[in-house]
Amino acid sequence: IDLSKRSLAYALMSADRLGITGVDFYQLDLLSVKDLKRDFDVVESVGVLHHMEDPEEGLKALLQVVRPGGYLRLGLYSEISRQRLVKLRKLYVKSGMTPSEDNIRAVRQAILSSQAAQGVFGIVNQFSDFYAMSPCRDLIFHEQEHRFTLSQIKSLLEKYKLNFLGFSGLRRTVVEAFVQRYDTESLLSLDAWAEFEQDNPNIFSGMYQFMTQVPTKVA
Repeated sequence: IDLSKRSLAYALMSADRLGITGVDFYQLDLLSVKDLKRDFDVVESVGVLHHMEDPEEGLKALLQVVRPGGYLRLGLYSEISRQRLVKLRKLYVKSGMTPSEDNIRAVRQAILSSQAAQGVFGIVNQFSDFYAMSPCRDLIFHEQEHRFTLSQIKSLLEKYKLNFLGFSGLRRTVVEAFVQRYDTESLLSLDAWAEFEQDNPNIFSGMYQFMTQVPTKVA
């Protein structure tokens, strides 16, 4: 599902080009997902909730369509990892710039050409999104963004009785360093990951991506 007809059209075209069948596409607000009148074993929402006015309302809507014992995979921005982006966005807002293509190019060029800017915002140009127009607009110029700490995520999962099943998309070296510092059982401890992130603030520079399992209803 997506709000954007353009995005859905591209998805339809790509599915046709790749010969992928068995996928249904709907133009729909995430908050109205229950209107599908369907439920699912697995629901994925990566990079969406943190751009909503109220991310928790989005989470509640998704949980309405996950079957008991099913899985919910989420992707949320890290408060710690995105601090340089936050500084850059504040400068952009203060300047009164609009997210036009010319302005996006100007910001990118300023960061790439200035050693001072690279020192302050250097991590920004390590994102692949930085080098494409639409993704860069989302990366730097998005008008609404919520960021989370792992403590906030832990509280949210506990509130809705979601079991944390671990992160995905992490570099192997990060996982190895974590296990060396703690142990394999701690891979499912958000408290341990929160401590580890404090000492390694860029490990979730993309976003937190993790799998949860919803409770199984007792008959």
